[in-house]
Amino acid sequence: MGHVMTWLQLLTGIVALVAAGAAGCAWMVRTLDRRIDVKIAASETRLESRLGARIDAGTARTDQLEASMTTRMERLEASTTTRMDEMEASMTARMDGLEASMTARMDGMEASMTARMDGLEASMTARMDGLETSLSDKIDSLDRLTDVRLRSVEGDLHLVKQHLLGVGAA
Repeated sequence: MGHVMTWLQLLTGIVALVAAGAAGCAWMVRTLDRRIDVKIAASETRLESRLGARIDAGTARTDQLEASMTTRMERLEASTTTRMDEMEASMTARMDGLEASMTARMDGMEASMTARMDGLEASMTARMDGLETSLSDKIDSLDRLTDVRLRSVEGDLHLVKQHLLGVGAA
């Protein structure tokens, strides 16, 4: 049993030694934990400060870009509006010129067609007048011929009538 006691004392000493070492380690862990917490808090403060500065710089840059883009969009809109107005004016002028040109061509074609129709009408009128004169002459000639023949037939009929009635033989 003496031997067990020695072992027991030895083990109790080791446990006490381990407990003392553990207490020292716990103190070191608490101290390190406090130091780490302080460093983390300082780092968080620095990071928040930097992050705040970067956010402020980013916000300022965003505002700057927004103002720049707004200015550029306004200039683009103004130049586009001006250009569209110029294009519209140019197209209107072209259309007016084209309309005037087409109207002049149509008037020229109408005048040409009217002249041709007048010429054709005059030609047809002259031909019809010529035909009418020719037909009138032929009708007058036939009328005279008919009158001459009818007179001789009338004379013959008058003689036949007298002969049949016996008026001229007696």
